Amino acid sequence: MSRGKGVRVFAILNILAGALALVGGAEAAAFSWREATLAAVVGTAGALVGLLLIVSGVVLGRRGRETTVLAYAAGTGAVIVYLTGVGLGIIGVSGLIVGVLYPVVMMLWLRRAAPPSVPGLDTRTSPPRETRTPENGHLRTRLA
Repeated sequence: MSRGKGVRVFAILNILAGALALVGGAEAAAFSWREATLAAVVGTAGALVGLLLIVSGVVLGRRGRETTVLAYAAGTGAVIVYLTGVGLGIIGVSGLIVGVLYPVVMMLWLRRAAPPSVPGLDTRTSPPRETRTPENGHLRTRLA
């Protein structure tokens, strides 16, 4: 799969996974706020992560500059929230697949397909930090 098609696929999947997390988290927060405060807190965090996944999907689809950074933040947040929910017995196996397996696959694919312009993600093509020439007007350039 080419990079452009893969990014579009992950953009759509991020929006779908985010919508599932947003609806599920909001439902858990709304219906368990008085009975189980911990479930409501995890539900609220899940809804926020869902919103972040939706935004990252839209940004991935529009191919903005910080697309991978936002997708990594959304994926990492989803993994943390869903593993916490599974550990507490609030989220089941389907949540484990959508909230942990999918973000890990997405982050691994984005790391593999990262363009050379994303520092720190593609170590094969990015030069080491010390060998980069400083920009004009940089303090070290004027002192040297």
